[in-house]
Amino acid sequence: MRTTKYLFFLLMTIGMLCGTQSCKQDLGQDPPFNYPTDDGNGGNDENEDDEDDEDDEGGSSSQLPSYLYYLGFEDNFDIEGSLAGTADVYDKDAAPEFGAGAIGQAYQNTDGQALILTPDAESLAELEKLSSFTMAMWIKFDGSNTMSTGLFNIGNSADPVGNAAFFLNNGNTQDPGSFYFKSYFNNTTGTTWFDLGGDTTITGMADSWQHVALSFDGATSTMTLWHNGTVKTSYTWDNPQALGFKNLTGIVLGAFPAQVGLGATNEDWTVNADFYTGMFDEVYLFDKALSADEMAALYNLAAE
Repeated sequence: MRTTKYLFFLLMTIGMLCGTQSCKQDLGQDPPFNYPTDDGNGGNDENEDDEDDEDDEGGSSSQLPSYLYYLGFEDNFDIEGSLAGTADVYDKDAAPEFGAGAIGQAYQNTDGQALILTPDAESLAELEKLSSFTMAMWIKFDGSNTMSTGLFNIGNSADPVGNAAFFLNNGNTQDPGSFYFKSYFNNTTGTTWFDLGGDTTITGMADSWQHVALSFDGATSTMTLWHNGTVKTSYTWDNPQALGFKNLTGIVLGAFPAQVGLGATNEDWTVNADFYTGMFDEVYLFDKALSADEMAALYNLAAE
């Protein structure tokens, strides 16, 4: 009798424990037993997977540092980034054109046009404090320039070239697909050129999407030209170079500041330069010199 009573209580205890789902799963059970989770979904983690998928849609963008400005040109001039401002075309008589880009849509700049990004007062003050930077963009250009052609310039009202300039030099008339890139920036004591001749010439660029970027590392005084996610060439100055931006007016894509009223007009070569006749896409400005991994991630966004 006592044995029967103990057996009864043992069976009741086991039943109560299984009722709270604390019994181990029978490995031969079909269908398998689904243990509950802590997500409050009754063991269903589909929502969690969906969230992970949404996070993954940005791909390598999660590897990128924060940026000051970003223009994606999805049929508009919307600006993203930690700084504020507005963007509009310089030539109001011509309606802006958009077309298929490296990622989504892209902006088509035509002769006489330029895109001007006008930061607000607080953002201009932040730009003046830059000690390092990276300018990055996708371009698709027919190679028809015979004069110098501005790509990305941070304007200076007292300087025709700008506080910082990334541009194509003339000299590709013999080979329209060879692009000779140059740069210029104001430092604390004067101005500095990044002009390495053949080392900054990239061939085979005409009529195809190419990713180009220019970075300056203030900690090492190193300027680097990037092409399609890798280093094309770099140069480190023996005498330290510190950025010294001043008299900021705005950012110009597709022209020099002197051509659009955002810089001094005392140098004929900038006033008479070509306007960029090609497409821009995925334009970024960072407040640091991107690392090799970060630049590769930025470039690889187009493949995702």
